[in-house]
Amino acid sequence: SAPPERRPPAEPRAASRRGAAASIRPAVGQAASEMPCASPAPAAAAASDCVDTLLFVDIDGVLNVGIRDGSKPPLLLDESSVRSALRLWEEREGHPERDSIERLVAVLQRDCGHGEEPGVTFSKLTCAAPHPFSDVLVRRFAQLVRSSGWQPQSSTAPGGGVGAAPRISGSVTCVLTSTWRSPQHRARLEQLEAAVSRHLGSKFEFDAKTQAKEDHSPEGRLRSIGRFLAGFCAQQAQRRRRRSPCGVSSGAFGAGGGPQALRVVVLDDFYNRPLDGWSCAGCPISSRSDIERYLRSCVPAAADAQVLMLHTYTEWTTPRGLSVQVGSGLSAAQLRGAVHFLSTGEAAA
Repeated sequence: SAPPERRPPAEPRAASRRGAAASIRPAVGQAASEMPCASPAPAAAAASDCVDTLLFVDIDGVLNVGIRDGSKPPLLLDESSVRSALRLWEEREGHPERDSIERLVAVLQRDCGHGEEPGVTFSKLTCAAPHPFSDVLVRRFAQLVRSSGWQPQSSTAPGGGVGAAPRISGSVTCVLTSTWRSPQHRARLEQLEAAVSRHLGSKFEFDAKTQAKEDHSPEGRLRSIGRFLAGFCAQQAQRRRRRSPCGVSSGAFGAGGGPQALRVVVLDDFYNRPLDGWSCAGCPISSRSDIERYLRSCVPAAADAQVLMLHTYTEWTTPRGLSVQVGSGLSAAQLRGAVHFLSTGEAAA
C-alpha cells in the first residue's frame, strides 16, 4: 500500500473564486495480420558486429511524466500544472477538478524509487517550460542511445518508416512509436530531437516511425511495434540475400530470413495502462515477459531475437481512495538494465 500522502509545502494565499475555477491543465499530448503466441526466448546471442539493435521509443510517459485523469485527457507533470495545482490546493475540496489537483500533487510528492536516491520525488522529472519533456529523462534516453552504438544515418528518408534507411547487419535503429509521430506534433518532435542531440554531442533524429494508423490502445501499440519488427526482419533478409554481410549465408536463417542476432528494447507506458490481462492477437498480456514473448513471435523462428520491455508505469491509491496511474518516465534502474541488456543480450538480474 502507498505511504500516507504528504501535505504540500506552504502555499501562497488562497486563490480568488475566479482563480479557483482555473484549470490545472495543459494535458499530455497523447490522443489517444495477427501473430500467435511464441515459445520461450532462445539463449542470448554473443555480442558481435552482426547484431541488429532496435530501440522502440514512446515519448509521453517515457520522456515526460503523464498522469491518467479519469475520462479527461492525461495530465502532464510540468511547471505550469504544478504551480496551478499548488495554488488551488487549499480550495480543492470545492473545486470541480479536485481529483486532478490531488492526483498531480500526489505524483509531485511521490518518491520515484526504481534506482533513485531515497527521498527523490517525481518533482525531479517535472518538464521545464517551454518543453513538454523532462531534461532528466531526455538525458537518460541519450545515455541509452549512446550505449547502443547508434550512429547518425544521413541516408534516412524523411518521415521514416520500415526500411527508411538502407540498413545492413550490425545497425542500430531508433524507432518512434509515440503519437508525436503525427504531423501536428512535428515542432515538438524537432525540439525533442534537438535536446537529445545536445546530450549526445551529435545530431540525433529518429531513424524510423511505426505506422501512423494505430488503435489508440495498448493492444494497438503492441501490434504496431510487432508489425514494424516483422517488416524490418523481412527487409534485412532481402538485403542479406543480396549482400550476405559478415560472411554469413542467408540460408542460415531459413526460408523466411531474419537477422543473425536481434536485440530489441521497447520503452512504453502503453497509453498509461497496467499490464493487467489485456490481449493482443490472442495472447494475454499480464507481464513484461508476455510482451517480450509476443514480440519474439513476430520475427522468423531462425532468428536469435532477444527482447527487453521497459514498462514505464506505476500506480497507487491515495488515502482518500483516489486511483493514481502514472506514465512514470524512464527510471534510473531501467536505464541500467537496458544498458546491460544491450551489451550482453541478457536481462539484468
